[in-house]
Amino acid sequence: DYTADSMAQERYGKSETGEERFDALFGCDGGQSKVRVTQEDWLGTPKTRSYKKMFGIVSNLRKVGKKKLRELGHESGLEPEDRAGGMSGVFFYKASYHNYFIVHPSAEEMRANGIPWEGLFSFNSARKEIDKKKEAHKALLKKFMTQKAKELGIPIDERLPNGGFVEEPNDVMGFDFSEFYNCEKSAACM
Repeated sequence: DYTADSMAQERYGKSETGEERFDALFGCDGGQSKVRVTQEDWLGTPKTRSYKKMFGIVSNLRKVGKKKLRELGHESGLEPEDRAGGMSGVFFYKASYHNYFIVHPSAEEMRANGIPWEGLFSFNSARKEIDKKKEAHKALLKKFMTQKAKELGIPIDERLPNGGFVEEPNDVMGFDFSEFYNCEKSAACM
């Protein structure tokens, strides 16, 4: 059930009170996700399907100050508009306290930059401690994403803590997107 103020009623054509139905998409981060294990009764048995061979690097960048934005060529001192990938494989989304910068490099680009084709994120380890064995891999991803941000005009300030990325473990993560999981049942929130 919802209640809408006069502005929402006018803008969205809603009555003062009512019921609204929303679809929901559940994100699962790979084979170790707790969603598939704990919500099977509700969502059904997940089905695995192969997708095209695709690797993704997800980084969370700290907000950049207006002065630095101007130095980077954003003359208004405002962050650039969101980018929604399309055929480029580059995504940039502004959030309240940080920005998301996601890149799907080609196999050639990965080879040229020495990036191994392996995920660097799992549900459990990301929420515990940093895996010391993967620090070199993570440093390589951070170097690549910093270079890519500069090349594409994505705001990053390497003078900020952690080279402009948010704190570990959520600073940069590599994902192998070659396999997808589909839920047997769809979900709707009311």
